[in-house]
Amino acid sequence: MRTIVACFTSAFAVFLLFLWATVDHVEEKIGAALDAFGMFLWTLGVILIITVVLLAGTVIALAWMKHVTRLRRPVDGAYPLQIYRLRRWDAALPWPLALLEWLRGEQLVVNINTMVASAAVIGPAGFREIEPDAGWDRQVLIRGAVEKTNQVRAAFPGDESRMDRWGAMSRPPNLGSTFRALQQKPKDVPLLPPPAAPADSLPLANGYERLTNALHERRGPALFLGQKGAEVAEWNPRNDPHLGIWGKSGSGKTTRMGLTVALGQIVQGYHVIVIDPEQNEDRPSGAWASLAPWAQVISPGEPGCTLWELIMRWYARRWETITARGATENYQLERPLRPLAIHFDEFARWRSQARAQGGAWAKYGAEVEDALSEIAQRGRKRGAHLTLYGQLPGELPEAIAGNLIGITFKQNANQGNKVGHWAAHQLGEGEFAYEGRVYHAFQPLSEVSGLLAHRPPQPYLLPPEAVRVSVREPVRETVHERGECVHPEVDTPPDERMNATNATNGLKWEAFTKDWLLANPDGGPSALARAMATAEGYIKDYTAYKGEAARMLDRCRNEDDAEMNEELAAAIIGADDIDHPRRAEAMQFLLQSDEVKIYGHRPGHKGPRKRRG
Repeated sequence: MRTIVACFTSAFAVFLLFLWATVDHVEEKIGAALDAFGMFLWTLGVILIITVVLLAGTVIALAWMKHVTRLRRPVDGAYPLQIYRLRRWDAALPWPLALLEWLRGEQLVVNINTMVASAAVIGPAGFREIEPDAGWDRQVLIRGAVEKTNQVRAAFPGDESRMDRWGAMSRPPNLGSTFRALQQKPKDVPLLPPPAAPADSLPLANGYERLTNALHERRGPALFLGQKGAEVAEWNPRNDPHLGIWGKSGSGKTTRMGLTVALGQIVQGYHVIVIDPEQNEDRPSGAWASLAPWAQVISPGEPGCTLWELIMRWYARRWETITARGATENYQLERPLRPLAIHFDEFARWRSQARAQGGAWAKYGAEVEDALSEIAQRGRKRGAHLTLYGQLPGELPEAIAGNLIGITFKQNANQGNKVGHWAAHQLGEGEFAYEGRVYHAFQPLSEVSGLLAHRPPQPYLLPPEAVRVSVREPVRETVHERGECVHPEVDTPPDERMNATNATNGLKWEAFTKDWLLANPDGGPSALARAMATAEGYIKDYTAYKGEAARMLDRCRNEDDAEMNEELAAAIIGADDIDHPRRAEAMQFLLQSDEVKIYGHRPGHKGPRKRRG
């Protein structure tokens, strides 16, 4: 500063001497000198003002940087909350409003202490941790070591006590008293008297010994899942309507948790439908077979069946019943209708297989996915609840996975982040993670018969043949006065309806095969199967028709040599072919069959003639 003043003073003196030498009149010299001195003072003032402003700005900037740095540095082993602004330009708004929204942004508060990864991305989509190259498992170990270090740091004198006025750690900590305190033995604290014995309705001190006891003692909307000591895990379908059970093969998804949830639903009066892709038609297999008398265990069906059509009809009629009673959801009714529980085992794998087959199977898989998406999004108001089983929730569509509350069993390494539990690979046999805690699941297979022996079998909600390709009558749901849903009824018995449908399909394909043989007398089963698939609009998926094509070819080509029976006679008469060579024989056979039903023997038989009607 002194250098600047000296330079300006010298320059001003030289300027005065120059004026004194060049100007003749004294008055002019004095006026010029005063003007020059005024210009000097004005220039010096401007320089001083600029210097003061720059110095003030520098001081303020340094103070702000110090404040921000102190806000972001750890104190006593923990980082403070970090605040960020997420800014995005909304093109749908007028530019002044869009500019205002951009300047304001959305506030993002990040707790760095809970981070597992060492880096994260902050963008318009929010905050997302980056998966380390070494994997989450090793990163979790590193994070655990850092946390232990922070705990040790918190035991020493705080950073504020060691910081000078400029924010530097100039004073070393006094560790003597801290180490002496750590080496002292903890004082003996007198224990509280033991609590009174729990009531019969409460769990034991070490939890329930058997699943039967837990299901009988814990009644209400919440379903028992498992326990850890005296702590119990429950799922309330009224709050979280749908459940997803994840785990690798053999971890206990079905044998432990699936049976536990289904048994709890049966005890509380649910309609329970189990869809098992491993089942062969109407014969339950595996662990689900133990529930067959009290739950309807069926296969996912095949293209052309009306399984999901019947379920969605029931779904629509249930909503009509609820709204007709003046409610907006099932559980608002004074006497709610019986809930429906749908268990779909390994849905993601079945969906992938259906897509891989293509054609009719891919279309049928999409129909099933749409039905499940509808139930997942709006099923709670209708009293319909899903339980899906699979490896990972990411295999399901977002409309379904986003409405499931997850239960995680043991997973493979590096899969825990996909199910929301980092240590999923460390879960033991029978252990599952639910809402951030680990519990133990029962093995209920041995208790099923004893638990449900006193309960009557559940009436089936769907006709057993709904999983096969046929045309069925519409289903009607009846409701008692007390408001409970009863199993659907159909106009005809299932066996008669199935037989009539199969006979109709057989006659249709037989007539189709006869016409096809006229144009292709030497054709084989594969060519006929392609023609059948083309006739029904499934050009690419003809393999499903090979079995029917082979049967029809064998029947039509060997019809002249086949022994007459009721099925063949019915097919010949039902085909309405007047020129059929064996039509008269078939008519005679059917007349004789009717006479046998009335008189008990064929004409010409020597036995007694006993009229029965």
